[in-house]
Amino acid sequence: MSSVELEYTCSRDYHLFSSGPKRILALDGGGLRGAISVAFLERIEKMLDDHYGRKVRLADFFDLVGGTSTGAIIAGAVALGYPSNYAEELLMPSKRVEPNQWYFVVDCANCTEPIPFLEAPSPEEEPELTHRTISDLQCPRCEHVDTYAPALMYRAQGPETRH
Repeated sequence: MSSVELEYTCSRDYHLFSSGPKRILALDGGGLRGAISVAFLERIEKMLDDHYGRKVRLADFFDLVGGTSTGAIIAGAVALGYPSNYAEELLMPSKRVEPNQWYFVVDCANCTEPIPFLEAPSPEEEPELTHRTISDLQCPRCEHVDTYAPALMYRAQGPETRH
């Protein structure tokens, strides 16, 4: 009987069809509580970097990656080879306020810090605001998590750029 040498045309084939045990990363949902999953992934990434003495992508370490809800967003970023802190940016866009961009904003119920949570059209593009209740919104200043009704939301512009 002759042995057959398999050729893998891509990394995906190697991960799925190579012999031996598989490493599976399954991430659950839960809104902004996905930040806990990201914190664990950042720690795993750091441990792997230290162990191998180089940067390790989690996509290269795990053979199968999947999740539900927020976990699926994180899993997608991991599977595409992004570092785990990229997933945190996807989950918490309020940390990245772009200059001159309009945002829907609410004031934190705990410390009154403005929380930009979603890009918005300018007043010229859409004079009347239309949006829905937003749940599990975390304040970047005091980390208070709450649900906000549309009546509490307003539109604000990011800081002006200086040339």
